[in-house]
Amino acid sequence: PINYRLEVMDNYIDITRPGHEPEYSHIPYDERGMIKFHTVNLVLSFLIALFLLLTVSQKNGNGEVHLSSIIIGLTCLIWSSSSVCEVIHLNAYKRNGIGSHFFDALSAHFEAVCDSLISLLLLAIAVGWTLPSDISVQAKNINNSSILVSACNGLRNPSVAIQKGNPAGILSIAMFLVHAIIAQWGRIYDDDFDCYHDLEHLPGKILFCLRFILGIAFLVGVASLKRSTHCSHELSKFLTTFSVTGFVWFLCAPSMGVFISLVAPVYRRHQLVSICSGVYQLAALSSLALFVTADSSKSAFHKVSKIGGGDDGLSSLSNGSSMQNSGNASKSIFRIGKSKVR
Repeated sequence: PINYRLEVMDNYIDITRPGHEPEYSHIPYDERGMIKFHTVNLVLSFLIALFLLLTVSQKNGNGEVHLSSIIIGLTCLIWSSSSVCEVIHLNAYKRNGIGSHFFDALSAHFEAVCDSLISLLLLAIAVGWTLPSDISVQAKNINNSSILVSACNGLRNPSVAIQKGNPAGILSIAMFLVHAIIAQWGRIYDDDFDCYHDLEHLPGKILFCLRFILGIAFLVGVASLKRSTHCSHELSKFLTTFSVTGFVWFLCAPSMGVFISLVAPVYRRHQLVSICSGVYQLAALSSLALFVTADSSKSAFHKVSKIGGGDDGLSSLSNGSSMQNSGNASKSIFRIGKSKVR
C-alpha cells in the first residue's frame, strides 16, 4: 500500500519585501494579519478594564461602586477573552489547517455577550437609569401598557429587574439568548472562522435588523427622557449628543456590513468586517469607560446622575422628589467585599 499525505497551503508573497521567498501557510488570505490584530485587540481591551479598575478604586472613597462601571469592566474582559480564543484558534489553524472549532465558537459567543451587555446598558440609560426619578422616562405617557411601564421601571432599577416575572428581566434574558442563537446559527454557514458579524448569511442579516430595531428603541427612550418636565436645557443638549452617538453604535455593524459587501472583493470581506467590528467595539468600550468614570463636573448629565455622584446637582433641581431620590442614590444592590454596588 502507498501511504501519502496531501497538504494544501496558501502562498503569500509580501510585495514590500522583493526578492524574499514566498511564505506558505494554512491561514487563508482573508485571515492574514488577524493574529496580530486580535493580539492588539485583547491588550487594548484589557487596558481599558485596568483603567476602569484603577479609576474606580481612586474614586471609591465612600465605599460605593456604580453597577455601570462593573458592567463595562466585565464587557472589556469578555471582549478581551473573545480575542484570546480567536488567537488560539488561528495559531492552531496555522499549524494544522483545522484549528480549534471550540475556541472559534467561544470567541463568537463572547462577542455576542458583549453586544448584549452594551445594548442593555444603552437602553437602560436611555430610559433614565442613574438619573433622578423626576427626570426618568414616564412610560405611562408613551403607552398605557403595564408591560411597557414595568419594563421601563426594571431598566431604570436593576433591583426591580431581577424580580421574578419582571419584563425588564425577561427582556435581558431574551437579549442574551437571541444573540447566542444568532452566533451559533452563523456557524452553520462557516465553521472555520468566526462570522458573527457577517452579512453574507441569514443570521447575520437578522442580527443587523435586531440592531436597527434596538437603535430605534434607544432613540425613542432618549427622546422621551428629554421631554421630562425637569430636564434642563444643558441636560437636553447632552442627551442629544448621547442619542446620536448611541444610535451610531447600534447602526455601525449593519452599515459597515452593507458597505463592505458592496465595495470590497469577496476574499477581503471577512477580514475587513472583523477589523472594523473590533475597532468600533474598542471605541465604544473606551467611550463608555470614560462615560461611567466621569465626575459631576464633566457634563450636565453627570451633575445629576448617580454615575457622577453629583449630590449637589440633585439638590439643585426644583422638585423635592429629586432630593428624596438623592437620598436613595447610595442604596446598594449587592456588595463586593466592603464596597456597595449601587
